[in-house]
Amino acid sequence: MGTGISSCYVGNGEDAVQFAMREMPSLTILMWNFRYIDGYQVIQQLRDHPMYAYSIIMMSAYTSLVDKVRAYELVFDS
Repeated sequence: MGTGISSCYVGNGEDAVQFAMREMPSLTILMWNFRYIDGYQVIQQLRDHPMYAYSIIMMSAYTSLVDKVRAYELVFDS
């Protein structure tokens, strides 16, 4: 029927941005630690694009307050 969930793995931040902009997935799950550009930059690039208005979930092992504040500022719209 063509319904359901599918997933895709990309190996670095640049590929993540290109894939998300091309496929426009309804949900994007990212890690912070990408090669070339990090998760912060991926989020910023996706949020800056007017056509990308989809959900993003970030996964991280970072625990410092600075990292948590930076993530909050990027991920949540004001």
